Amino acid sequence: MEIKQVTIELNEETIRRLEEKALQSGRKPETLAADLVETGLKKDVPPSSPGLPGVTMLKDSFEPVLQVTDKTGGDIGLIKASTTTLSGPAKTELPPERLQRKAEIEAKMHELSLVIETAEEADKEKYAMQYAILAAELDALI
Repeated sequence: MEIKQVTIELNEETIRRLEEKALQSGRKPETLAADLVETGLKKDVPPSSPGLPGVTMLKDSFEPVLQVTDKTGGDIGLIKASTTTLSGPAKTELPPERLQRKAEIEAKMHELSLVIETAEEADKEKYAMQYAILAAELDALI
């Protein structure tokens, strides 16, 4: 099996949590991240999402909510901030900060799915890895 090295950009909070979990398990953060990505990729997933044809979704419960904007505003084409959740109903036992983090992760996953759809073939793997890490973080959060 050929092994390739990839670089993934993560925010400070995600890196901190990854390092904490790695320390708890007595492993290197890089090894834990690789295992999380591998676990995320091993799940049986449909070849494409009905909402985004041609885009492989790593989490089949993800349902993006696309907002319709009027074309008269000056922010045409920009993603507007929304309080609408991007997936099914949230569990009520999650504290507010975890619900906020869940919404942030889902928003990033949505943006990445759009990037994956339009990215050049060579860059798709990089974005898919970022998506897989976010999916693993979301699974760990809930």
